[in-house]
Amino acid sequence: MAAAPGLNVVVTELPDAAAVTEALSRPGLQVLELYTDCWGPTAACKSTWRKAALEHGGALPCQLYTACTERCGGVPGLEPYVSAPTSQPLFLFFKGGKQVAEVRGVNPPALLRELAAAEGSGPAAVVRESECC
Repeated sequence: MAAAPGLNVVVTELPDAAAVTEALSRPGLQVLELYTDCWGPTAACKSTWRKAALEHGGALPCQLYTACTERCGGVPGLEPYVSAPTSQPLFLFFKGGKQVAEVRGVNPPALLRELAAAEGSGPAAVVRESECC
């Protein structure tokens, strides 16, 4: 299936801790997928991000990043995730340099819900894969 015309969904791989720290300090909403080196970043959420972009006129209201947990040592706020990596992807939502939400596992409804909540400075939440309908 071809991408819709004008659809702007870009996921940037962050190669090291310095790049992660810099990206998460940028203004606006940032979504970071943390993955383990042996599993790699998930491709399963591409359609979810496309849907979100379509709902926002063709561009996501956030920047999407992926980073390997093994290369994120020393990033402030990521220590609990880096010290106990799992095969399950983890999506962290940051706004103004502060974490506002987290979604564990591939859970499109939760990702869209947290994206909408984070845009409006909603409360931080933890949503697990088991909560998916």
